[in-house]
Amino acid sequence: MIIKITQFNWWYKEKSEINNPWKVKIYMMSSGKWRILSSNLLSHFELHFLQVVIDRFIYWCALHKVPIDGRLRSCNVIVSFDMTNESFGVVDLPDSLAHHPNTQLCISKVRESLVMLEYKNCVCDVWMMEDGVGKSFTKLYTIKAPHGPKKILGFKKNGKLIMEVKDGLFRPGTLVVYVRILNTLMILGFVEKVIRSL
Repeated sequence: MIIKITQFNWWYKEKSEINNPWKVKIYMMSSGKWRILSSNLLSHFELHFLQVVIDRFIYWCALHKVPIDGRLRSCNVIVSFDMTNESFGVVDLPDSLAHHPNTQLCISKVRESLVMLEYKNCVCDVWMMEDGVGKSFTKLYTIKAPHGPKKILGFKKNGKLIMEVKDGLFRPGTLVVYVRILNTLMILGFVEKVIRSL
């Protein structure tokens, strides 16, 4: 299955009204054809297009924008898509993540568990969702690195975190593996450009 989501710009007819149309197409390998999914579409959500696949679900970070008292409010959530029944769902986040700047959040996975990466003040907190239950997130650990973590790239099969750390202001970053038990960084090498397919 291939899913293609097109989001159009946010248009506001009034302060209290949001129109965020989605266009969702699904390609089934068995039929070799695209078809449009027109039911169970979410409105008032803006997806970030980095996704994670775990079992039958695809997950995205998203902003939920709703009008409250005549003003537009937003909070961070996770949007899911169930590939078996082709339905969208929403996973609520704990308050500290729901109201964190959305540009400083990133979704990933450790083995087959969903994690949220929260960047702040030159550190990165790693949160894991417990038993697929929304709002039930546990902070696994906090990553501190010289000059701060630049980007978390993912996790190895053994659960060790791979990231690029800053190496001064203008020099290439350093690719490292974080060893949680030792609370240390193992340097893998210097990188000019990092490829996400590790």
